[in-house]
Amino acid sequence: MTLFFTNASTPPHNVTVQGAHSFSSGRFIGSLSAASNRYTWIQNADASIGSTGTIGTSTLTIAWAGANQLTLP
Repeated sequence: MTLFFTNASTPPHNVTVQGAHSFSSGRFIGSLSAASNRYTWIQNADASIGSTGTIGTSTLTIAWAGANQLTLP
């Protein structure tokens, strides 16, 4: 899955998440495998998707062991 962060004045920056989804449990686990120049610092971060408790809604969590003051847009 590739996430695009758009800005009207420039081409969009992006990060790509790769991993595996279990249809039996509904869980996903993976990591960020690629990123545009602005987000190269977050490559190799862990990624997981969990249920929010609302049917059809999930939360993508990106956990990075670096400085906690760095955030995506």
